Amino acid sequence: MRGSVLDLVIMCVMLMSGIIAVILSAHILGAFDTAWTWGGEAQTIIDAGTSAMTIFDYMIIFYIIGLGAFSIVSAYFVKSHPVFFVFSIILIGITVMFSAQVTNVLWEFLNVSTLSTTVNDFPLVVTLVQNLPLVIMLIGITIAIVTYAFGDDMGGRV
Repeated sequence: MRGSVLDLVIMCVMLMSGIIAVILSAHILGAFDTAWTWGGEAQTIIDAGTSAMTIFDYMIIFYIIGLGAFSIVSAYFVKSHPVFFVFSIILIGITVMFSAQVTNVLWEFLNVSTLSTTVNDFPLVVTLVQNLPLVIMLIGITIAIVTYAFGDDMGGRV
């Protein structure tokens, strides 16, 4: 994460792997909860783990906001000439296309019939997946504006 538009690709990949890991973990823990029949202290631990997994729905939203804010703040400290703004816009377009593919992969994953009950526990993740290209585009445009409008002046300095 260097405060550039290329951070968006890393954000998409990290977000995709995080969502898949959380949903699969919640599904496996839920399946283990229904299979466990002995009760006792182990059942209490399983129940606590199952209820704790729903917190990850809010964590994913905090995750994307945090990574976006970190990239925007980092972009403020990057010294760059405004002539590269055009290349940043082209990279944002490519990244939005990439995020659309990530959205398609995640949407297919979230619509697997065996995961449907688990996915229903994560409504914010579903909303984020549906709007991921828009979120990535807004963060990318903000990074580009901050990088080239508020960065140090590069002209004429020795």
